[in-house]
Amino acid sequence: MAIFHLAVKTRSRAKGQSATSAAAYRAGERIVDERTNEVHDYSRRSGVLHSEIITPENAPDWAHDRSHLWNAAEQSETRKNSTVSREFEISLPAELTPKQRLELAQDFTRGLVEKHGFAADIALHKPGKGGDNRNFHAHILCTTRRLTPDGFGEKTRELDGRSLAIEEIREEWARKANAALENAGHNTRIDHRSLKVQMIEAQERGDHEAADKLQRIPTVHLGPTVVQMERKGVRTEIGDKAREITTTNAKIIDLKREREARIKEAGQIIREAREERQNDRAVRPRADRPAISNIREKSRDARASRSQSGARNTRRTSEATKPNIGSIGANPPPISRGRLRHLSQLGMVRIESRSEGILSRHVSGNLEQQRAERNPDVRRNGTDLTSTKREPMTYGRAKEIWTGCIDREQRQIIANLKKQTPRIAAEAKAAQIKLAEHKQSKPEPPRGMFAFAKRGAYEAELNVWQEKHDVLLAGASKKLHTQKIVAQALRNPFETRTIAERRAAEKSPKVLAMYQDFQKRETARIVAERAGTKTSKIVPIHTARKTPEREQGAPRQSAADRFRAKVEQERGLSARAAPQNTPTGQSAADKFRAQVTQERGTGRTPAEEKRERLRKAVELTKAMNREDNPQKKAEMKKEIDALLKAGRGQNRGRGR
Repeated sequence: MAIFHLAVKTRSRAKGQSATSAAAYRAGERIVDERTNEVHDYSRRSGVLHSEIITPENAPDWAHDRSHLWNAAEQSETRKNSTVSREFEISLPAELTPKQRLELAQDFTRGLVEKHGFAADIALHKPGKGGDNRNFHAHILCTTRRLTPDGFGEKTRELDGRSLAIEEIREEWARKANAALENAGHNTRIDHRSLKVQMIEAQERGDHEAADKLQRIPTVHLGPTVVQMERKGVRTEIGDKAREITTTNAKIIDLKREREARIKEAGQIIREAREERQNDRAVRPRADRPAISNIREKSRDARASRSQSGARNTRRTSEATKPNIGSIGANPPPISRGRLRHLSQLGMVRIESRSEGILSRHVSGNLEQQRAERNPDVRRNGTDLTSTKREPMTYGRAKEIWTGCIDREQRQIIANLKKQTPRIAAEAKAAQIKLAEHKQSKPEPPRGMFAFAKRGAYEAELNVWQEKHDVLLAGASKKLHTQKIVAQALRNPFETRTIAERRAAEKSPKVLAMYQDFQKRETARIVAERAGTKTSKIVPIHTARKTPEREQGAPRQSAADRFRAKVEQERGLSARAAPQNTPTGQSAADKFRAQVTQERGTGRTPAEEKRERLRKAVELTKAMNREDNPQKKAEMKKEIDALLKAGRGQNRGRGR
């Protein structure tokens, strides 16, 4: 049975792949990569039925040479992570003959070349030894740039990703393959759509048998790596999943067969029962059988008795549950309390006058007047109808609403970060593992007598390795940085507060405008109150705590004066004696700086002293490495340790 399979793959330098190696493997030839000097020799490969190159019209002659074509394709790409080739892998119907399969693959490839303008290298492969003997397939390796008479031109960007052009190519392959099957006289067909879409269409047209067959689970593609590991006896996750899907599909098929067998068996039993009944009627005399009129009369009497008893029960139930709505002085039903202004609005009872239908005491008497108003402002409050008093908006209320918006956005941001943390950590770990594995595959420099001859190939291989290493290192660093930022945001809520404020401002601009308006009003009110109050000046709490007490009527000190006074008090100096010992024109701050400089012995800042110590330590380390005397080396090491220890001690003292 023919199956639909069309996979689109790309080969990129970021994955360590090249177009020359792919072309050599698929065609079974030997190609030398001129960019890396690598030799890809697959000339001993078996299983290649046919290979050829299809190019657009007016293409240069060198494009029909496989080695020249793919080396030119490699040289046209200059980036280290460029996509160098694109491959269409298609499954050829096993029902066709080898010639028909070749013509089908050539026709499909020519259509691709004419539409997109690239060069295509087609190779037909036969089934593998350990696989399905119907697995005839073709590899169509295409360039990522259009081929012109002057060489390679622009990129075929319309084929990037899962674009609409790819869906059109899948549909075109299904159409051409079905046409080839029809011309060959086969009834089987393939469909590029998903099983679910096909099943829905079959159900809509009433073909339930086809819909049942399409209820199977789609299979997964194993790939060459998984196939090789499975052949060696290594179980893989993808292989286990494929086996599970195969087992489930087999169970579904068995259940369908069993159901069909049971339906067939039930039909046979029904047919046999009918035949037996017909035979019984033919054998038994008519007098022995009961009259049909008697059976009909008994059935009619039974139905009449059941209907009479049901009517009596319904009448009793309706009389017992009927509400006393029309009686005078009766309260309206619960559904109408607080929601209707008059009992006549129920649509069940019409009250002619107020004396005939008296409303209950908890309903106000001026309802008729309220009903006559155009927009009565009434609301239900317990059992009374009272007017609505809207609470006035204040600065505190506006601030509370705006803070609530920010808190809601912040909670949502934190929840999203917590949800994404495991995925980010897994990606970072996978990137690190991949980088470590790549480091182990670093090429070793050539050694031996002919090492100079292998130097060029080694340097080319090392350049390729280094390019891939740079890409992996950049990716791992980016993922680790993302993980660090997320962890820091979860530890410190202030990191997400700014983002939450920005999102709240985007989602609720009216709330922000209202809060800012009230904030300006509150600020203006506070400024006006402070300007109007002369006797008592408002001082912030943190300033009032730090401001030293002063006598009544004493002049107010500035922050610099208070700092000088505090320093002089700690140094044991008197604030009154300081001017006598201070030279003319020298302030207390200058005296303090001079004293600190005298205590330190140098005029350098702490940062300059640290740099000086590090410079001396580096010089002593270099001298120690050049020294051969062990005793002098030990003395230099002690001096270096003393310099480093002095720096650490000073940093700890400054921290306290």
